[in-house]
Amino acid sequence: MDGWRQLAAATGARVSYVLTPLAPWVREEPAEEEDTLFAELDRLSGFGVPLDEMFGEIATLDAGRQYAQALREVCGKQDVRFLEIAPLIAEAAGPKDWLFVDRGHFTDQGSDLFARILADHLSLS
Repeated sequence: MDGWRQLAAATGARVSYVLTPLAPWVREEPAEEEDTLFAELDRLSGFGVPLDEMFGEIATLDAGRQYAQALREVCGKQDVRFLEIAPLIAEAAGPKDWLFVDRGHFTDQGSDLFARILADHLSLS
């Protein structure tokens, strides 16, 4: 972050850190389409276990919150604006909204929601 802050200082820009969430960090129960895709991706992965089991505790809602808190503290010490967007997405999305194409990448609808929230909370619009 020091490097980014130095680059930003030379231009008058401000550095912000936005934690892009894994799907399980947004909500515990995926939308129907997400659930179907996640199951198929798990089946095709060749690992023989679902991602949630393979990555264990890091794929939980609680782990996402703990990670965000640690990053928030680091950013605060560095005077870097921090945004944990997962709870904001969870609040804005309905339980049936199809947001993720896999556990780490948004659908077009998810990307739209992410961008709107980002623009609003970072005063970009």
